[in-house]
Amino acid sequence: YNSEEWLEQISEIGSKKKRNELYKEIFKVLPEEIAKEKLPSEVFDVIKAEVEEERSHDDNLFNHSLDRKTEELEKELSEAKKKMDSISQRVETITIQKTSSIDRYKSKVAAIKAKKVSQQQKDVQLNELRRVHRTELNRLNKSLAKHSSQLESLNEESEMIVAQKEFVNSIQDANLEGSKG
Repeated sequence: YNSEEWLEQISEIGSKKKRNELYKEIFKVLPEEIAKEKLPSEVFDVIKAEVEEERSHDDNLFNHSLDRKTEELEKELSEAKKKMDSISQRVETITIQKTSSIDRYKSKVAAIKAKKVSQQQKDVQLNELRRVHRTELNRLNKSLAKHSSQLESLNEESEMIVAQKEFVNSIQDANLEGSKG
C-alpha cells in the first residue's frame, strides 16, 4: 500500500477511531523512523503503544498456543511410551513361554524316545506331540507378530510426535520476523 495515499485519505475521515486505525496500519507497514516522520507527532506515541500492545498480545496468544501444543504432544508421547512398555513386557512374557514350551517339547521327545515301547507307538506319540507343539508355537508366534507390529506402529507414532514437538519448539524459539506469526 502507498502510505502517502493513506495519509491523504485521513483528512477525509471524520471519525477519530477510524483515523487511528488507519494510523496504526501505516505504522505497521512502515519502518518506525519513517512512520514517525509521516504520522502527526501528537498521535505517534499513542499509535506506537497500541500497535506494540497488539503485537505483544498476539505474541502471548501465539506462545500460549505453542505451549498447549507442546503439552499435548508430551502427553501423547508419554501415553505411547506407556503402551510400548506394556507391549514390550507382553512380548518378553510370550518369548519366555515360547522358550519354556520348546524346552518341555525337547524333554517330552527325549522321554518318548527312552520308553521301552515299539517304534510304531513312539512314532504315534511323537507325531501327536509335534502336532500339539506346532499348534502352541503357531499361537505364540502369531501373538509375537501382532505385538511386534503394534510396537513398530507405536515406535513410528512416537518418532512422529517427537518430530512434531521439535518443530513446535523450533517455532517457539525462532525470532519471528516483524514480530508476526
